Amino acid sequence: MIAPETLQKLEDDEQALLDIIEVMIVDDAINALPAAEDVTLNDAEDIAATREAYDALDDAQKAQISEETLKKLTDAEEALANAQADKEAAEAVEEKIQALPAAIAVTVNDKDAIEAADEAYNALTDAQKDYVSTANKIKLAAAKGALAAAEKAAADEAAADAVEELIDALPVPGNITLDDKPAVEEARAAYNALTP
Repeated sequence: MIAPETLQKLEDDEQALLDIIEVMIVDDAINALPAAEDVTLNDAEDIAATREAYDALDDAQKAQISEETLKKLTDAEEALANAQADKEAAEAVEEKIQALPAAIAVTVNDKDAIEAADEAYNALTDAQKDYVSTANKIKLAAAKGALAAAEKAAADEAAADAVEELIDALPVPGNITLDDKPAVEEARAAYNALTP
């Protein structure tokens, strides 16, 4: 029969081996994570599982993980947090863009909303802009173009109204005199200055 202290030695050795294997698994999992600069939102599950595995180690096991290896985990977590913040910033801008009317429906009354969406988009970092969908980038560009066209049309309409007022202010042809020549010439010049 085996003495109890001998059996205990075997069990202690088995536990020591399990502890070593657990440390190796966690160490390998950390080292399998991408470098911080390569972390994407797709890595969130792996990073969280690796953190959970590390946290499950006891203090003696944690002490066997090198500072360099642990730094890789914390750097990956920080990079992931930054990526999540970038995505959230982009989502806020996308909401503004999605609230804009379709380009065909844009009027000068939409100027504030379009400018606010454009300013918000331009305030994003390049990394944050990567999270804005191509469709939303196109919608914003189209809305800006449509706004420029609507503003030009409104300016043209205002100019045409001003010319019409000048012409309406002229006397009827039977009542015109040479004294009206400057007013007629002004009306003609204003009419000729209108865009077609």
